Amino acid sequence: MQVTRTTAARTMSSRNAASRNSGRHRQGFTLVEMLVSVALVLLMMTMFASIFQVAVGLMTRQRGLAENDQRQRLTDTLLRSDLDKRTFRDVIPFVGQTSGVSDANREGYLHISEGDPFDDTDDVLQLTVHAGEVLRDGDTTPYAGRAMGLTIAGQAPITGFPGVFRNPNQPAFDDGRLGSGGVSDRVSSSPYAEVVYFLRRGTLYRRVVLIRKPLRESSPAYLGQPSADLNGAGDDLIRGSAPTATTAGYDVDDLVPGQTTGSLAANVNFLNDFDFSAHFEPAGVAASAADELVFHAISADRNSLSNAATPATFSLGVPNHRFGFDPRSGRPISFANGGVPPDGGATVTGNRLETFFGRFTHQETSHTAFQYPGQLDRGPDNQFGTNDDDYPLFRVRRNGSVLGADGVITLGGASTVRLDGPRVGEDILMTNVLAFDIKVYDEHPTVQAFVDVGHVASNGTGYYGHRANRLPGFGPIDLAGLTTAQLQGADGEWGRAGVDDDGNGTTDDLGEQGWPGSDDPWNRVFDTWHPRMSANSQFVNLGRVPPFRSTSGVSLGPDGQPGRAGVDDDGNSTTDTLPADWGEVGLWDDFIPDAGPDGKPGKRGIDDDGDGIIDNATELLWPGTDDTAYDLGPDQQPGRGGFNDNNPNSLPAPADQIADNQIEVGFPRTDDVNLRTRPMRAIQIRVRVRDVSSGLIRDITIQHSLLDTRPQS
Repeated sequence: MQVTRTTAARTMSSRNAASRNSGRHRQGFTLVEMLVSVALVLLMMTMFASIFQVAVGLMTRQRGLAENDQRQRLTDTLLRSDLDKRTFRDVIPFVGQTSGVSDANREGYLHISEGDPFDDTDDVLQLTVHAGEVLRDGDTTPYAGRAMGLTIAGQAPITGFPGVFRNPNQPAFDDGRLGSGGVSDRVSSSPYAEVVYFLRRGTLYRRVVLIRKPLRESSPAYLGQPSADLNGAGDDLIRGSAPTATTAGYDVDDLVPGQTTGSLAANVNFLNDFDFSAHFEPAGVAASAADELVFHAISADRNSLSNAATPATFSLGVPNHRFGFDPRSGRPISFANGGVPPDGGATVTGNRLETFFGRFTHQETSHTAFQYPGQLDRGPDNQFGTNDDDYPLFRVRRNGSVLGADGVITLGGASTVRLDGPRVGEDILMTNVLAFDIKVYDEHPTVQAFVDVGHVASNGTGYYGHRANRLPGFGPIDLAGLTTAQLQGADGEWGRAGVDDDGNGTTDDLGEQGWPGSDDPWNRVFDTWHPRMSANSQFVNLGRVPPFRSTSGVSLGPDGQPGRAGVDDDGNSTTDTLPADWGEVGLWDDFIPDAGPDGKPGKRGIDDDGDGIIDNATELLWPGTDDTAYDLGPDQQPGRGGFNDNNPNSLPAPADQIADNQIEVGFPRTDDVNLRTRPMRAIQIRVRVRDVSSGLIRDITIQHSLLDTRPQS
């Protein structure tokens, strides 16, 4: 037994020793195992990296999509809301008459500037809006903006309420709210505003300029013009005679405790202090005995949206009074004299892609040098409206102003200044925008599509075609100051050199001037105009007839001349001269035909007059066709029955003294149905934006009806 246990113990000891020896020989992985392990780890890391890269890419794309969607919703909402809230409901431009007309469906204005139809970066949309319009959009939230408190230099404050109750009629208190200690909180609001959309160097701007709605407009103390002159002592908040003869001065609170007056009277910067619509009124106009800063308002003494008002009452229907328009010429300001490409380089001139800026931004108008309309420099000759005027709107057009590579304007002239003010970005709606394109619906039978204003669809015909532009001189380009060589462009020919643009058999004739695609300078602007335009002697007479008005054509009558042959009917100093005298068309023996339901002169598809051309203008009103001249309405009288519409005050000869004659057909406020006049039916706005992080491009397209639910003529 002892021997057996000993043998077993030896055997176990041998096994343990072998096991220990075996453990000492297996200290790690073999080379093959290491290589396999490393290969597997690298493979897994590569897979994880690929998965992570894909996930990051997807997240970036999703973030880009989300950002684009958010910007799309914001842009879509604002554009639709502003179009819904427009004050000019029935978009039928006025034709200048001898007296204003009150039309609740055509208040304020709607302005569309196309620029170059082949460039989707130079379109401008500008209109007046009213938050109370709830036909489609029930949101009545008012528009908000900055408003400094106006004070009077040297005026003693009321204890605890410095400057407030002494000056109740001012924009800062239109919202009915005060700041700390009774001093203005520098913000205000209004249900009315001017709104403008424009694209500059990839940034889409939405500038909002409020129209005053005084807190208690029915009280004499709360009228449209800011005033504290309750006792007739001449202590107006806006002083036309101080501090100089060419400055509409004012003082503002600076929120310094205990101080109620500011020091800006000699250096006012209105569009930094106020986001309110106003214009500069020179001495001698209306009741103004001195230069005056005039606020636009809806109040008991002033309705700036009413187009019944004459220019003396500051209607915004008159282009001279609008934000971004030259008060002298009435034309919009959209181009600098020169521009620097976004990537830098030498300044270029005459290149509209580099010099277009649309409207002035908050950044520019908040600079101390931008004093308009708080101050208007008449220049050395002290005459308003001459070439030595030095206000910013004039300087940017004439005196070498430059649009910089960063998209900020530097004013030219005797002293250059870069308009880099403190209110940067307050009007930016969207960045990285590639296109902002506006089209209108042309319902002409040969078109029936969304087109650019001044388009060449169907060879320029249509209600908004190139041939329908009756006032190409109205717009940001000053055609009146150009020579024939400049009007023909760099190629030296009318239209596109060597191309018969209008298809009349003659190449490069005068009828092709400004043809889209050519290098001829040309304005393509739709504007709702004002019924007193032909009587607007305040500044430059822009003409009786607007640039575009949806018509089917005109006939000059038996004498072949606009109006009475040899007579200057509309008093614009030119007689029977087209295109300058389109304002006389429709007077006296002229008649206004319509091509009828088939949309063609005469019988559709038939050469009625046998001149070898089918459906041309000479076939209008051909016997047996559906053409018609006009419809006199239920009373069967031109204009209002028994009323001398176009001479309501019975002015003496040579004014018209005849009631219910042909001149009065379609006169405003009548029951006539003028078949040549059609409202603009719809508008299309397309915004193309690129997300920087993802590189994705998205189109935001809005097609918006401009017709309300009531029937339209």
